[in-house]
Amino acid sequence: MNKDWWKWGNNNEFRHLSEYPKMKKMLEDRWEISLKEDFVPVKNFPVVEISDKKKEEIKDIFATIPSKKLSFKAADRLSMAIGKSYFDALRVLKYDNIVLPDAILSPLPTMKWIIFF
Repeated sequence: MNKDWWKWGNNNEFRHLSEYPKMKKMLEDRWEISLKEDFVPVKNFPVVEISDKKKEEIKDIFATIPSKKLSFKAADRLSMAIGKSYFDALRVLKYDNIVLPDAILSPLPTMKWIIFF
């Protein structure tokens, strides 16, 4: 494929899906959804906060790991929950509920573990 067509990584060359009506129609047919002409991805997903009790239980389980490597931040939880597959993209497009992990554990800089409690 022609790399220039995809315009990856260059925000100045961003194109809206409505500029490609045949592709939009194919996606709608394939995914059995109706995409809005003026679709803009959600910027803020509703995030259920973790209770203090659950946070303490998770911290106790991983007590030997430095606290800075254990995250309960919404941004960290979201980044590990979505954006990894077409299925995730569909959930975003359809505004489906996103199942978030309770915490993210990063024992090494290049390693992240998802924790569901």
